[in-house]
Amino acid sequence: MYVPMPAEVISVVTETPTIKTIVMRPEKPYEFRAGQFAQLTYPGMGEAPFTPSSSPLEPERIGITVLRTGKVTDALHDAVKVGDVLGLRGPFGKGYPTEKLRGKDVLVLGGGVGLAPLRALILKLLADLDPINRLSIKYGARCVEELLYRDQFDSWTRHDKVDLAVTIDNPQQGWTGRTGVVTTLLKGMDVDRDNCLAFVCGPG
Repeated sequence: MYVPMPAEVISVVTETPTIKTIVMRPEKPYEFRAGQFAQLTYPGMGEAPFTPSSSPLEPERIGITVLRTGKVTDALHDAVKVGDVLGLRGPFGKGYPTEKLRGKDVLVLGGGVGLAPLRALILKLLADLDPINRLSIKYGARCVEELLYRDQFDSWTRHDKVDLAVTIDNPQQGWTGRTGVVTTLLKGMDVDRDNCLAFVCGPG
């Protein structure tokens, strides 16, 4: 676990002005549980921990969503390109207790880049919704431009077991959705509080 596994960059997606997703093809399948984290190595620059934002059901392809916050993340934003080889260590941590979700309502609450480490869980649940009662996703960001994965929202809500509510902190021209911090979406909860497990991350 102390030797980074080579992982070739196959795409770099600009999600927002400050967030990019780096998608890699590891040298061998990178098995992880939703909620575990990896150490991502940028040779010559350093290493930093990130929770994969891709599906754990696709270990041959791993995505890591990176917020620009410092030396290593700035380098990942400014210099990494398709064909580069980064390093992956791990996974570390226990991951989310998805085995406890059978027969439950599931609430996923994310703020800002906090949706990134929750996305692996969302994708895993969307792949097989039968074991759970419903999936309720609440997400908020500072402004429209900082909303992550906007192009995926429609695909997430195609199943009648899934609902998604999105808010931005303050009114903005052209935005017709909810406004206020993400916790305002918890008013009038639409899940069974006595039979619900919640996964929360953010804001960031």
